Amino acid sequence: MDRIESFAQGGDGVEVDPRLAHILEAAKDEFLANGFADATIDGIAKTARISKQTLYRHFQDKADLFEAVIVEDMRRFRNLPDLTRDTREAEEVLFEAARWIYDNHVSGPGMSMSKILIGAATHFGALIKRHHEFRFQTSVSWITTYIKSLSDKGVLDIADPHRAAVRFALLASEGSRPVMGYPPASPKDRERFARMTVALFMRGLGGGKRAKPLPA
Repeated sequence: MDRIESFAQGGDGVEVDPRLAHILEAAKDEFLANGFADATIDGIAKTARISKQTLYRHFQDKADLFEAVIVEDMRRFRNLPDLTRDTREAEEVLFEAARWIYDNHVSGPGMSMSKILIGAATHFGALIKRHHEFRFQTSVSWITTYIKSLSDKGVLDIADPHRAAVRFALLASEGSRPVMGYPPASPKDRERFARMTVALFMRGLGGGKRAKPLPA
């Protein structure tokens, strides 16, 4: 079983050694700047300020290092907070969830990682597909648990929490402009987008309980 599949199935849950994390961050910067094809072990070692010999003690080659970068990125989607313990109004909890999905799928680290993956699609198609599936399925499961809790309490009338969570995740991650080269959204725009996601989701429930007006 390869590294990414092992992680996706629950293995390798231990935090990465800070020294390895430093190498992976340097590799990520190189892959982002040059793409997988043009990134070099020499360049990665230089960015990390280590010798090639040190790098090769941890990774077999550039492909092995690239796979490790992808697995490290997947850690963002592990151990998400338990939304069912949040006692705020459902709209506020969903707002936080929408903002997290946007930040981690589209903006910030999600934007950088998407660019790296797009650039390496011809070399790692199956691995990139697994990464995408993992982060989307994990996010959807996270939202499903919360929506089901709202349904069980009678707060929302939802027959299929999983399907509702898929729709919510798709709405929250719809703003893909930064991935296409546009400047990252400002904090104000990100908040507005998350609020709009929640408003559209609540309205989509058929009027929605406690649905609020769309942001201006």
